[in-house]
Amino acid sequence: MAQQSHQPNRPTSARVPRRSKPVSIPQTGPRRLFNPDQKDVLDTFLLGIPGVTAGKAFGYPVYAISGIMFACLCGEGVAIKLPQKIARRLIAKRADVSEFEPAPGKVWR
Repeated sequence: MAQQSHQPNRPTSARVPRRSKPVSIPQTGPRRLFNPDQKDVLDTFLLGIPGVTAGKAFGYPVYAISGIMFACLCGEGVAIKLPQKIARRLIAKRADVSEFEPAPGKVWR
């Protein structure tokens, strides 16, 4: 005689709730990793400096000296690595300057 797979403590009509479907947030325009016009300007300016090279990190254009990144194009802005004292002074004086967060809550040092 074959055994049934009936579980005595569980009602046969019980349903497991469905998981929520992910919700996509509509964008107001096309998402760009960086502004290509800014890249053209920075390429012209920075790549003329001896030792500066261009590359990519996480899909973003970056600029480095001796393999150490000092600038990155991201969204509509440019992230530039500066000494902490100079960075703090610029952030305090200018509303259009802020710390660069490559990921939410993670500040580029």
